[in-house]
Amino acid sequence: MRNPKFSWIGAGTCSALAVAGALMLGDGIANAAQTKPAPPVKTAPLVRRTTTPPVKPPVQPVRPTTTQPVRPVPQTQPVRPQPVPRPIPAPRPEPGPKPGPGPKPESFPKPGPGPKPIPGPGPGPRPVHTAPPVDVRTGRPLPPAGSVRSPRPGGGETIKAPDGRVMETNSKGQLTHLKAPDGTEARFNGGHLTSMHKVGTDGSITDMHRSPTGVSTIKTVNRDPYGHPVTTVGDGHRGYRERDLLRRPGYRQRTYFANGQSRVVIYHDQTFGRYGAYPVYVPAYTYSPGFYAWFGTPWGVSVSAGWGAPPPVYGGYFVPAAGYTSPNAYVADYMINQNLQDNAAQQQDAQTDAATDGTQPAADPQATQPQPIPQQVRDTYSVEVQATVQHEQAAATGQPVSQDVPGALAPDHKLFQSYSDVEATDASGQQCALTGGDFVQRDEDTPDGQKTVAVIVVAIARPSASHCGMSAKVRLSVDTLQDWYNSYSEQQAAGMEAMNAAAGKNGIPAAPNAGKVANPAGQGTPDDSGVLASAMQQQGTDVSGMQAQVNGGGQ
Repeated sequence: MRNPKFSWIGAGTCSALAVAGALMLGDGIANAAQTKPAPPVKTAPLVRRTTTPPVKPPVQPVRPTTTQPVRPVPQTQPVRPQPVPRPIPAPRPEPGPKPGPGPKPESFPKPGPGPKPIPGPGPGPRPVHTAPPVDVRTGRPLPPAGSVRSPRPGGGETIKAPDGRVMETNSKGQLTHLKAPDGTEARFNGGHLTSMHKVGTDGSITDMHRSPTGVSTIKTVNRDPYGHPVTTVGDGHRGYRERDLLRRPGYRQRTYFANGQSRVVIYHDQTFGRYGAYPVYVPAYTYSPGFYAWFGTPWGVSVSAGWGAPPPVYGGYFVPAAGYTSPNAYVADYMINQNLQDNAAQQQDAQTDAATDGTQPAADPQATQPQPIPQQVRDTYSVEVQATVQHEQAAATGQPVSQDVPGALAPDHKLFQSYSDVEATDASGQQCALTGGDFVQRDEDTPDGQKTVAVIVVAIARPSASHCGMSAKVRLSVDTLQDWYNSYSEQQAAGMEAMNAAAGKNGIPAAPNAGKVANPAGQGTPDDSGVLASAMQQQGTDVSGMQAQVNGGGQ
């Protein structure tokens, strides 16, 4: 996953071993299973894409309009006000020439989803830390005796250490980049390591990203015996493994592991003309046109949120509405809440790991309480959810809306919630952080030569010294936005299932027969959990070696 959009790093050695043990219990060989799709019902007319009006990046929250009090819904990350584990589909034998039955539908006894998708590239076991090559208070490098300094064009210095490391500083004298003798490259911001990158002698690629929230993620890309890429992402407690489906050219499978459970998500690589090829989420289930129509109809009554309070770490950033009068508003806020719950769980795990191995970061003096998500942002997010449902309704009637651009560049989807921690680039070329739960609005429709587009920060979930500022215009890769769009689609699908299960209960009006049918193209069987456990252990070993090289300690 792009999520080359960096979002990785590790968890404690002990937690990695615990994860390895837990994950080894899972099993199943990933192969896509297929079932016969239900014949399309041609009832609803083709729904055309409508362009969502851009959201102006507000400095202060925008009050909701009296004509459209719809509020967006949270993301599909597993909210656990009352832990209700979702059953895992029973493993099926590898499909032969004939398509086998798809996995059993997941049950939703309550409006809360099951195991959440991991937000963006995740890491493996936390590396062992030695003395860093930088003063964390000033951000200045700490080169060994005998280092040679030379000025850099435009300001700053290049420092060549006797041990072969090469450091670069900015005009303020702060360390920004370091290259170790083994090829490991590290980046720093304000005295803190933010990422590491290394290409192995076997062609494997390892990326580590450390978020301002303390979450570290590791992403590793290797090749299978046939030369196809296999991506492993983890944070020491949860992760996923993504690989191509050899029997289904153009399709790839991602197996998520979290809390002792696993689930599968399927993507289809589609080419969008001059924009190139991007992975597109394939829904595991479809519904009847009547259910989609009900979803887009106001309820006429006010319904309370069916989930618990948002994580305290986010303060007043998101507060559920007092009541919801339409399904799309309910699901939009549901999705936001789920994403924040998942991010909070990752942050708590990272804090626990740091306390265990003694790597707690210094307190950020510039960290402040987040401001509430502007109401205009929440309303626009709700509109985007409704537009997505309309496209699905059109597809259910056999008249799918043509897609000539990837979701990342869709004219009716310009507002994105972040599902991973990434680094963006501002107008001056400097990097700043975006974290899970933030909102950005795409400000360009055509990518530049580096396949990036300008976005404007419109909501900040966890303000920090290294975070991109409110209303800042920064550049993100289209790959990153497409990954966020796919995560949005996954959570929207979970929200639809939750709504289907909740209809007719707790004040929610009854819905017509959902007509839920398994989509053969979106079915698969989980990979062996032991494979991921072994890969995450290896990630920890690799990143420990990279860290040692950066710190000047060698292997």
